[in-house]
Amino acid sequence: AERVQVFTNPLWMFFMAAWNLIIPEIFYAAIIAAMVTCVAMLVMVLRDLRDPLRMLFFFALVISSKAFMDYTSSGLENPLTYFFIAIFFIKYLGDFETGKELQPGDVYFYLLVASFSFFNRMDTILLFAVPLIHILVVAIRRYKFAVIRYFLLGTLPASLWLLFATLYYGFPLPNTFYAKVATGLPSGVIMKQGIAYLFNNINYDPITLTAVALAIGLAFFFRRAYLILPSLSLLLYLLYVVRVGGDFMAGRFLAAPFLLAALMLVHLLRDKRFVYGGLAFAVLYTFFAPVAPIKTGPAYDQAWNWRQQNGIHDERGAYHKGTNILFYDPFKRVRDRDWRVNGHLGVSLQASGKKVFVAHDIGWVGYHAGPKVFIIDPFALADPLLARTGAPGNFLFDYMIGNVKRDIPKGYVASCRENKNLIEDPELHDYYEGLRRITRGPIFSWQRFSDIWRYNFGDRQLSNYRHLGPDGLIAAPRASHARFQTHIGVRREKVGALASAGDEGFLQMGPYIPLRQGSYAVEWTGAAERVGRGPVGFVDVCYRNGHVVVKRARVGHLTEGRDSQFLARIEFELERDIDDIEFRFYVREGMHIRLDRISLFVMPVEDEE
Repeated sequence: AERVQVFTNPLWMFFMAAWNLIIPEIFYAAIIAAMVTCVAMLVMVLRDLRDPLRMLFFFALVISSKAFMDYTSSGLENPLTYFFIAIFFIKYLGDFETGKELQPGDVYFYLLVASFSFFNRMDTILLFAVPLIHILVVAIRRYKFAVIRYFLLGTLPASLWLLFATLYYGFPLPNTFYAKVATGLPSGVIMKQGIAYLFNNINYDPITLTAVALAIGLAFFFRRAYLILPSLSLLLYLLYVVRVGGDFMAGRFLAAPFLLAALMLVHLLRDKRFVYGGLAFAVLYTFFAPVAPIKTGPAYDQAWNWRQQNGIHDERGAYHKGTNILFYDPFKRVRDRDWRVNGHLGVSLQASGKKVFVAHDIGWVGYHAGPKVFIIDPFALADPLLARTGAPGNFLFDYMIGNVKRDIPKGYVASCRENKNLIEDPELHDYYEGLRRITRGPIFSWQRFSDIWRYNFGDRQLSNYRHLGPDGLIAAPRASHARFQTHIGVRREKVGALASAGDEGFLQMGPYIPLRQGSYAVEWTGAAERVGRGPVGFVDVCYRNGHVVVKRARVGHLTEGRDSQFLARIEFELERDIDDIEFRFYVREGMHIRLDRISLFVMPVEDEE
């Protein structure tokens, strides 16, 4: 129904499709394709090392990294990324160490490998960027304008794909970019999440970033330019990971830089004393580390509570009990836990005759439902409209980077079912009209090409659009939500409330969320279980840990015993974007107050005459 690039990894998608022709069951095709690619990479590296001791050191090092091992057979594109990193840097490190003169064929080779890696996953080009710049500078000095020909031919896989994607899909970047990265959240919040992503890895998989840091440090210590350049690429890539907020899959974005660091380390450590030391460290680490990959046995479960790790998941721990092929059962078609829910749902949908269905885990559902069922994806990975709407307010209270669940606008389900624009919101209706021409209209039309230009580079952006509930409601979380803290309160988790017991102090503080410039209102609802004389207390809107108070309001007398009543309301205005807005509810001594819910609204803009 729509032309949408729903995959981030075009080359891996084609690679998987080829394997699926040989092995009809996609689950096993994915595992075998990954295994063959990883073994090919490993063979290349070990043949280049020659020395059995260094071979053993490299092997021990890579199987110690949870980030690296978790994504060798995940179904994601990592194995092909590993292959391209290995084939590029084996030659690069060898050529520049021996002082080999750069030949035209070498320029073609380096550009072609990096271009294929870009074709496989665009952001991996950062790992090749600085060495490529060095190669091109040397080539320009030596071959002058002939480098233009080398560059155009070497980058052909990447440039042809970008051209095709722009013409066919209407956008050069995959839809997943807009769904995961272009969420409208403040850059400061996203970068903090990116830092949390690195700390999660340090906490549960310390060998991965330790190897990266060691490779960078040794490259600068020995002052070898050809090693410093890949080190700068590693730093550039890590900065990118922080800038996009990392991912909800622990270690996914750190596996490729780890492999490059491992290649640099085995290249640097030639002295047998250092190799023995590195090998001993890798073996001891694997023996003592609680979540070392080799310990993923039948009893292994998730290593941490993802809700306490900023939404970062132990993906292998979550899935392996239902996906490990060692737990083989000859009477089941696939070994994936999601088959039991989403696979069966997809088969049922195929037989149901339904035209449109909303599904939260679209992979197995869509695969087994077939092309006749139109599946709307609230996480927007496959939805061109929802991917371009900002994160809804409730996302700030259930935060998980990379999985941003959008609200479905009124009329959108009907639009998909009837294949016409029935969206009720005027701004979104107008935007969807042009988007439909791009994704559903004739490919070759001047109007569509005009829309492609405007939607990519012009004035057709939805970065400020926000789907709101009744009366401009942004979010209405329970008072006991983890984003809120309390000084004198007790959490009543069964009813989602915070309750005071007569002490004086802040009953509720938080949630430290970003808000854009504009006019807002916040309301507290709950109950006065027992109150004394005088006002109950006051409420604040503040930021910077309470040092800047935007507005304060008094909480007067409340009706004792009345359940779920309105307790307080503040209307306030922000003159600029704030990253850490906090709402506080202060209770006087002797007051027994229960907070049930806090509601945040956008105030309507008054028309100026």
